[in-house]
Amino acid sequence: MPSRPRPSRRPRGRLRALLRWLGLAVAALLALVVLGLVNAPHGTPARVADGGAPVVREVTGLHPVAVAAIRTPRTPDEVAAALRETRGPVSIGGGRYSMGGQTATPGGLQLDLRQLRGVLAVDTVADTMRVLAGTRWREVQEALDPLGRAVKVMQTYNNFTVGGTLGVNAHGRYIGLGPVSQTVRSLRLVLADGSMAEASRTVRPDLYAAALGGYGAIGVITDATLDLARNDRVRRGWERLPLDRYPAWFDSAIAGITASDTAVIFHNGDLAPPAYDRVGALTYRRTDAPLTDTTRLRPPDQASWIRRRFFGGLASGTWRPLTVWARAAVVDPLVWRGHPVTWRNLEASYDVSELEPASRDRTTFALQEYFVPRDRLVGAVRALAGILRRHDVRAVNISIRHALPDTLPFLTWAPEETFALVLYYAQGTRPEHRRAVGTWTREAIDSVLAHGGRYYLPYQPHATRAQFRAAYPRADSLFALKARLDPEGRFTNTLWDLYAPVPGTDTLPTVTAARHPATLPAEVRLALDTVPGYLRASLAGIVAHPEWDLVWSSDALRDWLEAGGAPSGFAWMQATGTFWRSYRAAWREATRVGSVPGGFHSMLMVIGLSTTVEYALTGLYEHTIGWLADQVGGHATAADRLYAEQARAYSDLIHEAGWYRFGFWQWVPRLWRADWGTGGARVRSLERKLFLSALWSVKAAYAQLLTWAMGDEADTLHRDLVVLGRDRARPLPAGAVAHELGWRGYERLEVPRYRPFEALLAHLAADTAARVAEVNGSDELVLTFRVPESAELPSALRLVTQYRAVPDRPGAAPRQRIVAIVTADDLLGVLRDLRGRTDVSLDHAYDF
Repeated sequence: MPSRPRPSRRPRGRLRALLRWLGLAVAALLALVVLGLVNAPHGTPARVADGGAPVVREVTGLHPVAVAAIRTPRTPDEVAAALRETRGPVSIGGGRYSMGGQTATPGGLQLDLRQLRGVLAVDTVADTMRVLAGTRWREVQEALDPLGRAVKVMQTYNNFTVGGTLGVNAHGRYIGLGPVSQTVRSLRLVLADGSMAEASRTVRPDLYAAALGGYGAIGVITDATLDLARNDRVRRGWERLPLDRYPAWFDSAIAGITASDTAVIFHNGDLAPPAYDRVGALTYRRTDAPLTDTTRLRPPDQASWIRRRFFGGLASGTWRPLTVWARAAVVDPLVWRGHPVTWRNLEASYDVSELEPASRDRTTFALQEYFVPRDRLVGAVRALAGILRRHDVRAVNISIRHALPDTLPFLTWAPEETFALVLYYAQGTRPEHRRAVGTWTREAIDSVLAHGGRYYLPYQPHATRAQFRAAYPRADSLFALKARLDPEGRFTNTLWDLYAPVPGTDTLPTVTAARHPATLPAEVRLALDTVPGYLRASLAGIVAHPEWDLVWSSDALRDWLEAGGAPSGFAWMQATGTFWRSYRAAWREATRVGSVPGGFHSMLMVIGLSTTVEYALTGLYEHTIGWLADQVGGHATAADRLYAEQARAYSDLIHEAGWYRFGFWQWVPRLWRADWGTGGARVRSLERKLFLSALWSVKAAYAQLLTWAMGDEADTLHRDLVVLGRDRARPLPAGAVAHELGWRGYERLEVPRYRPFEALLAHLAADTAARVAEVNGSDELVLTFRVPESAELPSALRLVTQYRAVPDRPGAAPRQRIVAIVTADDLLGVLRDLRGRTDVSLDHAYDF
């Protein structure tokens, strides 16, 4: 019987061989990368100088403000002394839970009142207390609870200071009340001249009306006398009902809303995304029933792993739908089940730590608040919900609160009975995210104004001046009083830098380097939104650095050859190692604050691996055959000189365009026409011509492939800088064009990128009156420069990475390449510092 033919194993053998060769290739590439890193030492690090301007940061981390100094008075007399002993702008800070720079102004003095603390007196007969402004509500509760008393009106969370609460005229979940101003018997202020004044509804009512909800416009609140309440027992109840039914339910179920002694203590409604059409109504009523929980106050730290994961889910695009559903369908019914009886103080002692996410680097959480007349609630909520859905806002919830009117404060948000809509949401931290929030915020403000409402001022100041004036029509009365009491306009912050006029006028001041808002006015932002291509990806600046590291390596080769260095002595493998060091550091920095598109990663990997192969093979050749030819004929032949000339031309081009646009082919004929020399030089010339011809031909072919793949369109990208205060009599450098933005002296300077951009920065740095607000939407830029090892760096820099630069001439002392981030506000000052030093070689300034 004939045997059956055995199947051939040749295809499988070929596949195994192919995989074996691929594995060897990958291993070789990894070995080259490691070899490059080994040959790229960190060097002796430079050090960022201590000191620098102190920075005031608020809870979201979105609006840091560099100030000249911070003082921490402990008594009202020390507050007065600080004002008498200083000149210039002054801001007032408490718990720093405002979210838009309302506690600081650039280059000003901040009075940090958190040490001005203590409950001075409690009167349990009159139910009042006198308390210093820097005292946190937690401290107040700890003093009142043993006496059977409670704060009458405060926010839901007890981390805020008393003075901060009065300064923003806050409210809580209380029924039968409204703003905290309704509970203020009297207060004391320190005015701009250092004098002290008492104010109440009957004594200096103008000061009283300006201080409560006045955001520090006319003076520093140092202490106040406030009404108290009894620490009653309360029973919790919760139910869910349609939004349309909520107003009628509120009228019937929340009894006594106009009485001073209502049976309901706390109430709020909760609207969940994305529909915002069902209200989870949470109510605490006074009761004489026995306590089911005898705890007096909640612990100060209420953070938990579960809560942080929950907020992470709400911020995540992937897990958000599931988290939103789980909260509405599972979590809320479980958390609010039953009718526990607790102390009033327990329900007023929440800590903001329960809201704190695991990190605010990429995503932060923020608040907004809108106030609408009681009879306009449903329409206003539906309109707001539509805006939130249309802009895909990652809202946690909208909390509905009720407030009775208080018409006395100049900036009252409750001129009539009102519902407050407290929006809690997640947003990205990058400039493009902040701009997107500004867009939908202005739309939301317009919607609320159309419903007869107002918006709240402690949060991010995205509103235009017209919106501010429409929401607060009595602001002119505040500004008129401020002009009399503070004619120099010393009391200010980001809010008043944006909206307060020149004292005694209705005109906003022209911005200068010395006095300007910490954030761009909405009017400027709206003008920039009309500029095509203005906003660029903010992360591209740091992600682009590894490409620039290759440019610096080409510069080093150029300088090395022009200085007479032998190609065999150049640090080829160090040049690959610096790329991979910068790649790792840039990627780590970029991913700290955002998700980098995969295309950047792929592009840099291709560039890095191809360059690693090129430099490794070139270095291997130069250290062997090239070195032998050098020993025979030296490295001063005509071919060597042409190599240096080509390196110069190549370096010049890649500062302005992609390397693949370089004309490698045209250098090959020139190379062969170069003089051959005599003797050993002829051997060197032949070796150079053969090697460089092969090298340039391969690169030319590769460049042609890239040109076909990427197209042949010219690169016309520009930089756009928002600048203020510059000397307009000085002509701008060639290529730069100024565009007025039509608001308070801001202008946009347009200039081609790379060298013209750097020339413009040098021009502006020479003008001490100029300041840069942002570059293409970003308020941070990347600087790279070289300094001697162990050098001291400007304190305004945030160091990303540093490593020993590739030597650019034989025998050169080691130098560190610094990659650092600088804010736009500090940019020109840092450039003045660096350009004034003889030990600094500035490489590049770019935003991407």
